[in-house]
Amino acid sequence: MTRKIQTLPLTEIRPGNNDRTEFKHQPLMELAGSIAKSGLAQPITVRPVPPDLSDVRYEVVAGERRLRACKMYTELVQSGEWEVSPKIEPGTIAAIVREMSDDEAAEIMLIENLVREDLDPIDEANAYARRLGAGWTKMQLAEVANTSHARINSRLKLLELAPDIQHLVRSGQIALFIAEEMSVLDFNRQRIAARWLNNLSYTPTHKMVAEFVGRLFREQAQDTFFDLGEIFHENQLRVMETDGARVSHSLPAVNGLPGLPKKDGKIGAVIDAYATELIETGNHSEARVVLDLWKKLMQSNYAQVDPWDCETLTVLGKLNGHNK
Repeated sequence: MTRKIQTLPLTEIRPGNNDRTEFKHQPLMELAGSIAKSGLAQPITVRPVPPDLSDVRYEVVAGERRLRACKMYTELVQSGEWEVSPKIEPGTIAAIVREMSDDEAAEIMLIENLVREDLDPIDEANAYARRLGAGWTKMQLAEVANTSHARINSRLKLLELAPDIQHLVRSGQIALFIAEEMSVLDFNRQRIAARWLNNLSYTPTHKMVAEFVGRLFREQAQDTFFDLGEIFHENQLRVMETDGARVSHSLPAVNGLPGLPKKDGKIGAVIDAYATELIETGNHSEARVVLDLWKKLMQSNYAQVDPWDCETLTVLGKLNGHNK
């Protein structure tokens, strides 16, 4: 791995695949002023890129804010609004040039962005999701980001929010604990919850939010059952009227979920065991639906399970912890 500091033309450097998507004008202006007064306190880090038809030869790995501030300083000098500073030549920037792989670049970028307190939670969530999608494990991600699995899971839940709700989270109009509760809802009910929040003259407690979202989620689960009924009717699903009958393969299914566990006993015990496995494999939204169905079946005496056979109660704390 080579490493050296050079003074590079700004035109030869392009932004990298940065996790940060928002660069506010005023903080950049202040940074540009600081650079003009005192110079660049720390060089940016870049890596060489394959040559193309443009002048670009490098990609930013760490320091895109400093790059943008130097470009702003250059533009202000060229427009005559600022004088040339003896601390830095317009159109240039000091950079550490390093050969590195995509994984090494992603690791450095993640670390730099997370140590800054102004990285908004949606950008943080996308940073985690991008690396998990590239094959990182959650253990690797937690180690590099110096954070907990719980925080990673909490941030990833924000990506289940509608784009307009994510915007409210970015701007701080919806608190993180509220946004995480809302993430189990469909987009329409998320917006209902947002309107409820907007009409309040006070900040609700976590319990109040959980109760309100819980009511919406129960409605959502009930609507899901009705929707499934319509699907069954439209597809004219049939069950064979013979011993060992099996449901038609035309039934809808969610790919990637664990198979039905082998469990002796009443149907309630089978559902209980499956809900437990869903929780333990991280399929929390699906577990909620199964648990809601199980509760309704128990209340209607369609399914039963002996108290000593119930496994779900011992792992529900995991589900509750995941949703806080």
